[in-house]
Amino acid sequence: MWVGTDGAGLFKIDVTTGDTTVYHKLYTDIQSNRVSALALDKAGNLIVGFWGTGIQRFDGNHTWQLIADLSIRTKGFAVEKDTIWVSSPDGAFKITPQGSSSLSIFSDNMSNCVAVDSAGVKWFGSQNYGIISYKNSIIKQYDKTNTPILNNRVNQIKFDKSGKMWVATGVDGLIKFDGTNWQNWDTGNSTLSSNTINQFEIDTNNDLWLVYKTLVHFDGQTFTEYTIPGSTVNTDMLAVGIDGMNTKWIGTYDMGLFEFKKTGSTTSFTKKKIANTELHGDYACAMAEDKNGKKWFATNSPIGGVSCFDGINWKTYNAYNSGYTSNHCWNLGFDNKGNTWAASWDALFKFDGNVWTAITSPNVIHNLKVDKAGLIWMTSNDEVMTYDGSNWKRYPLPNSGSLFDMAFDRFGNCWIPNGEGLYKFAGSTYTQYTPANSAMPSAGFTCIDIESTVDIDYFWIGSSYGLMYSDGPNWKLYDTKNSPLTNDFVDVVRADRGNVWMVTYSGIAKFNGRDTWSIYDEKYPVVAGTATSISLDNAHHKWVGFMYDGFIEIDDDYATTTDEKNPAPSIYVYPNPSQESVTINFKNNPSKGATFLVMDMAGKIVLSQGNIAESQLTISLSGLAKGTYMYNLSTESQLLGRGKLVIQ
Repeated sequence: MWVGTDGAGLFKIDVTTGDTTVYHKLYTDIQSNRVSALALDKAGNLIVGFWGTGIQRFDGNHTWQLIADLSIRTKGFAVEKDTIWVSSPDGAFKITPQGSSSLSIFSDNMSNCVAVDSAGVKWFGSQNYGIISYKNSIIKQYDKTNTPILNNRVNQIKFDKSGKMWVATGVDGLIKFDGTNWQNWDTGNSTLSSNTINQFEIDTNNDLWLVYKTLVHFDGQTFTEYTIPGSTVNTDMLAVGIDGMNTKWIGTYDMGLFEFKKTGSTTSFTKKKIANTELHGDYACAMAEDKNGKKWFATNSPIGGVSCFDGINWKTYNAYNSGYTSNHCWNLGFDNKGNTWAASWDALFKFDGNVWTAITSPNVIHNLKVDKAGLIWMTSNDEVMTYDGSNWKRYPLPNSGSLFDMAFDRFGNCWIPNGEGLYKFAGSTYTQYTPANSAMPSAGFTCIDIESTVDIDYFWIGSSYGLMYSDGPNWKLYDTKNSPLTNDFVDVVRADRGNVWMVTYSGIAKFNGRDTWSIYDEKYPVVAGTATSISLDNAHHKWVGFMYDGFIEIDDDYATTTDEKNPAPSIYVYPNPSQESVTINFKNNPSKGATFLVMDMAGKIVLSQGNIAESQLTISLSGLAKGTYMYNLSTESQLLGRGKLVIQ
């Protein structure tokens, strides 16, 4: 069984053994982690559609082939011999071995689904115009003027064994067309509890299984609904699939993947864990580690919010399950009383370890930081705000625009970058520094971090012109002309122990502040996504957040740079945290057999696997107790990878 996700990649699940294989762009050649459509061609290859990044063919093993480099948002496929018909909000498309072409069959080009009947007629379901049939350039429209589709929104079309067409609609329930007559079932003439059907499948008995808020079985006469235990009115079932053993699989928006079985009158939903974390959103905004070693993750998605990981267990707080009444979080911090503070767009949240308290903000919040005294600082539009646990203070900066970042120097002064220069906020007074009144070579600032010693503050400032450095009197600009940077736009900076990490429009870069650069651009699969943030944990590991691709952890004590003539293999150990096994993936095969060691925290080797030469290997963790371990991957002459492994 194949499962596509919006951000976590593609999963292959053996429904007999439960074994799961992950295809993620960090360690495979998959085009994107936003998988939006799946189908099988006549040779048994998987056709994979992505949200905005083309269509690939996958042989199920290691070979990925880009068959359509289309910047479209794929929603559905129908495979007809060597032709693939594609539905998309960007239109309807035809893909053949000779190339791809668009079909002008919708007034607004918004196609939700496509199916092909036994006569070779293509049926496209639209967002606003009902159903369009298409064959040999002959187009016919079925809409609210001649069918029961009153709202014209069609979510899915399928044909049963007898050739009847079934249609799932957005607000008009379920519809059947036998070639002559139309029939519909909705909340007014049946026991359906909703007129919205997201998707459906037809089983071997020709029965239908529909999903929206519940799983619904329709045998042609009776609708029977099944609810996932613990689900709420906010839970959406987005997809349903049926395997060869007639087991139903349900993909949900906010609760994961479930297996549904019915034996006689007994029914069961079993949740299947397939991802390596329980983050509820892969739009990664920030990570922070508290003094107890718990890692807190800020995500931005309709089901995101704040997630906490204590090394073994995950807990997510969002509008569906807690007093954290937002599903978005921009940043996190901790005060000196042990409280966790989180910022969404329009509210500040405090977590005391048990209860979240929402505090309405007087202005939008772009960023949050907590100073050494426990005072909460926030950047906003045309002002900086503080909150001391009881009272707000607002410090206007008229016409300064949207302020997105800030940093504190060794005296506790707050520095805020914007397009014109830098603002220093000391006490209650702003001082502005620009190229006109300082040695600053240029402005256009986007971000800032300050690393301080006893007597010097080292400023690292990102800008649209490159990376800026200042120790106070001295300034220097690093750009594409005098450094290995491949793009001048620096969007995120994070200083740590004399090094500075940054996000540019071309990827990630590291600079030691003197003469050594490490550039991780599109040639490195680990930065193939769009990075949004860099955070530090207590061990100085870097956590890079990506748009739609979650987080990656970098231990730069062991990070190495390579030249193109003799590249070191890219190593990935996943899933991590793990339960029963881990997979080691080499982007390039090691030239000599590698050894994988797992050690407990006392340094004792508890697992060893040698002579690894293939590109991917799965190693069993059976016999190892739950807990935190260290792993080491090396050949006789080279350290390939080292890190932490958590067994749950």
